[in-house]
Amino acid sequence: MKPWQLWSGVALFSALFFYTLSPILLPFVLAAVAAYLLDPVVDKFEERSIDRGLVSAAFVGVFLAIIVAIFAVLVPVLVDQSTRFAGAAPAYAQDALRVHILPFLEQKLHLTLNRDMVMSQLSAYGEKGLNIALSILRKTALSTAAFMDILSLLLVTPLVMFYLLRDWDRIKERLETLIPRRNSKKILTVTHKIDGALSAFLRGQFAVCLAQAVFYATGLWLCGLEMGVIIGLATGMLAFIPFVGMTLGMVSAFTVAVIQFQFDSFLPYILIGGVFAAGQTLEGFVLTPKLVGDKLGLHPAWVIFALLAGGQLGGFLGVLIALPMTAIVSVLVREGITVWLQSAYYKQPAKAPAKKATRKT
Repeated sequence: MKPWQLWSGVALFSALFFYTLSPILLPFVLAAVAAYLLDPVVDKFEERSIDRGLVSAAFVGVFLAIIVAIFAVLVPVLVDQSTRFAGAAPAYAQDALRVHILPFLEQKLHLTLNRDMVMSQLSAYGEKGLNIALSILRKTALSTAAFMDILSLLLVTPLVMFYLLRDWDRIKERLETLIPRRNSKKILTVTHKIDGALSAFLRGQFAVCLAQAVFYATGLWLCGLEMGVIIGLATGMLAFIPFVGMTLGMVSAFTVAVIQFQFDSFLPYILIGGVFAAGQTLEGFVLTPKLVGDKLGLHPAWVIFALLAGGQLGGFLGVLIALPMTAIVSVLVREGITVWLQSAYYKQPAKAPAKKATRKT
């Protein structure tokens, strides 16, 4: 069997394996990413003669403490904002209809509407729709599948993270022994480049998303926007997708603002727009240049394509691993281009055109 056939078979089997088991791989992927990002920190402690297993257990404990703190502090805030908005939404909608929408329709379309009848019908349908939506959400949240998914994330992720973090160096050494000796130097050089680009990008992008989430959540909350904390956190966490996080955040924020504030004053809209403008300025001129830079060297269009392709092939898990895989592919492509430019075939000069023989008369 030729080497390219072997590696093609391994790649095909790996892709099929991950695609088939993608529904259960999320805790393992999250644990692997966490262990990968924390390994340099654990190495620093190990250099000071501190037991690696003890440090790994301490980091897992911190991870669990953060999860508990999120559930204890953040979840009640999210539930409170969602409940308040769901309870106030019908009143907001009725005010918007009575004060703005129905008068606008009567004036522009020259209609004569029975406002009381329209309001009662829309209120009835709106209440039914809200009850159905809340019922579906409640059943989904309490379903066995959702419960098992959350349980696996909370239990499996820290457990796998501990074992991977404790044995990370041994796993790397074992994998290095499997590299063919004649190609080991070149392969290790490429893997070190991949490791440098990938680790810097992931750590920087995580810091950017976290900072953006805190900024948007705080800013929209100070604007008095219902659901502001939820919208802000979602906007920040989606900041790794170019333009998508900001667009969805702005559309959601202004939609809620129209329902909540209507058009009595334009000040809330100016404040909300200012929050997003300041957030984009902070990300574009401070956070991304300082924390991420141009680690991948990819055009935003390629980033969006990679995320969409990952979502299509692997769902949420595919989105999570899309950018790391893109980072690996980008390094491999650059290495391939370097090899091509240094090849004898590329450097071979073009043949001079043959001279045509001239006939003597």
